[in-house]
Amino acid sequence: MATKKTSNKAAKSKSTAKSKGAQKSKSVPEKASAPKASESKLPNLKLSPSLDIVSVADLKKGLSSLLESSPLDNFELDGSEVEKITTPCIQLLISFDKAAVEAGKKVSLKAPSEVMQRALSDIGLQNKLDEWSNAK
Repeated sequence: MATKKTSNKAAKSKSTAKSKGAQKSKSVPEKASAPKASESKLPNLKLSPSLDIVSVADLKKGLSSLLESSPLDNFELDGSEVEKITTPCIQLLISFDKAAVEAGKKVSLKAPSEVMQRALSDIGLQNKLDEWSNAK
């Protein structure tokens, strides 16, 4: 009889683990895609559609690689496909711009999406958006 209780507990434990695993996989967001390099005369980074806290590490890698690997003085970020952008990624873009300026380089923003334009404007960075959009 004791064996039966143990096996019932084991079965319950396995089924609970399976249901917890199923719940866990539902709540974990899809991994954000890394920014993609685009073809251009300038060193270029095509920003991914979703720039949120989940994708900030990938964005940082892409921006760091662009800054470190390019001998050119200008960088172009393509914001045309951005559908979502949150403050951590905006902060990272500002930090990248600052690092580029300190290295004697210039950042421009090609075709920022309406979402990206609105997000920058909403947090008081219209002047930075204008600066990036007019830089070439």
